[in-house]
Amino acid sequence: MSKQNLLFMAHVYDKCRRTDECWNTVVQLAKGSSQLNQDERQIFAAAYKAYCTERKMNIRDCNEIEKFEEKEKKQDLTPLKEFRTKLMTNIKEASFLCLDALDKQFGAPSSAEAEITALKLRGDAAKFLYDVVSGDDRKKFANLAHECFENAHGKAEAKLKPTHPIRLGLALAFSTFLDGVLRDTVSACKVAKKSFDDGTAALDEKDKEFFNDANALLGMLKENLKFWTEEL
Repeated sequence: MSKQNLLFMAHVYDKCRRTDECWNTVVQLAKGSSQLNQDERQIFAAAYKAYCTERKMNIRDCNEIEKFEEKEKKQDLTPLKEFRTKLMTNIKEASFLCLDALDKQFGAPSSAEAEITALKLRGDAAKFLYDVVSGDDRKKFANLAHECFENAHGKAEAKLKPTHPIRLGLALAFSTFLDGVLRDTVSACKVAKKSFDDGTAALDEKDKEFFNDANALLGMLKENLKFWTEEL
């Protein structure tokens, strides 16, 4: 299949929420390219995150089923454990492919948005790996994710408008990481609150480019803040 058709079908699969087909297609696209353009990088990142997020949710479901069945003590759980291991392997393989593509096919960023998006994607990949590895590797990928999110967040604050969806989405991801992985709820609240306050102050209904996405992301930050402050 030609590069043009691969890109077209990746968008089709993404629109149809066919995560496996979309991911497999963007992998072919990356392997056949010396460097991905902006559209290709965007669909690659979207496909990767959808593919891994779906499997992460599947793993969570498996864990809940396992807890229930262990209490009942009636079901052989070997097939379930094998399926969960397969899901974890899928995430590992996809994440290493993503990191490899970031090193080889993404090239030098042509804009602040591209630079920050690539840093966030590297952080996302490290976070997904953190979720499925054990031992010292968990600390290694937690540190890598923290470094990438923190670096990207600093660049976003310096180079993007407070209502830019990339900046707000990054603040959401970074603060969630701080709370969920590092168990640093205080820092998570600081990141989320500053981004929420800055974004709310700058929000303008006349800004047709960013208003809807910014408003939705600000709502998510607000919900997280409410939940986290109740925990403190």
